[in-house]
Amino acid sequence: MLDQNTIQMVLNQLTCLYDYKKENLYNDIDIIYFDPDLSNTGFITERKEHEMLYKIFNELKGLKIFIKLRPNDNKSINTQRKAFYNTLQKETACNFVMNYSGAKYPWEIIYYNNAIDFKDVIFMSPVFSTAFITPKKFFGIENNIICLQNIFDKELKGLISSKSIDDFIDRVKRTYLSKSIYIPDSIDDIRSFCIK
Repeated sequence: MLDQNTIQMVLNQLTCLYDYKKENLYNDIDIIYFDPDLSNTGFITERKEHEMLYKIFNELKGLKIFIKLRPNDNKSINTQRKAFYNTLQKETACNFVMNYSGAKYPWEIIYYNNAIDFKDVIFMSPVFSTAFITPKKFFGIENNIICLQNIFDKELKGLISSKSIDDFIDRVKRTYLSKSIYIPDSIDDIRSFCIK
């Protein structure tokens, strides 16, 4: 783990540089979904991404899910992603919390300024994001993680995972002592992990 004083100094400077103000959006969040924006990056069509996320989020009704968009200053992409998740929210009756201005802030700044609210939150994404391990690396704090790569890989014919990614995930898993890293093979497996 890095020196805590240095980490705190750097994150305080970044908070000022990005002019980040703490927000009260994260109270009682169950899951933070890190949106990799697979359709805009060309890995999948928006329609297919919608179909897959509809099935996943439909299993998570009743949970409060914060949608963390990738940092992006492109307003048209952010507007498109906002419409995408608004549609999913209506169709699944999920309780999404969305803050599209937050797309301009790196996750490390958001986490640092709101860490107390994220203590028992599950992190989830179709890809194994470095955002998953930032709390452990910088602060020694573990969160439960759901990586949906196996579910998306079935649809994307192996574009999400690779042997090197799988090896990296296995190494990270061995360092987690109090929380779990879960890679479900089916959508049915997700809810049982979230509701314990």
